[in-house]
Amino acid sequence: MCRVLVCYSMYHSLSLLNITHSPTISQLLAMSEQYLHQTPPLISESVRALLAVLTLSPSTRVEAQVRLQLGLVLYHHTNNVVESRQHLDRAVSIVCVCTQTIFISLMLHVVLKEPVVWEE
Repeated sequence: MCRVLVCYSMYHSLSLLNITHSPTISQLLAMSEQYLHQTPPLISESVRALLAVLTLSPSTRVEAQVRLQLGLVLYHHTNNVVESRQHLDRAVSIVCVCTQTIFISLMLHVVLKEPVVWEE
């Protein structure tokens, strides 16, 4: 449960950042969010959209964001704990191996509550 809370906090920190990426990735991320906000939520469609982003070889930052979101969706909306944990673990490992600049920027964002802009 603690891992999920850490990942949830990381997801919201990452999602607040201005990350630039291709229009296709932007559209897939928007579709995923839209599917989650349907009544009832279309979980399988949201998961497919997120998995499609991963097939496009996104930047490491975008991959971390997508894997965090994917892990959280699977954790909260399905019984697929194993796959959820795999995505959350991968997201955490991506974040851990990011460059020192990204780590420092993220920490400044969390501590100072100031937006951080990352450029590709």
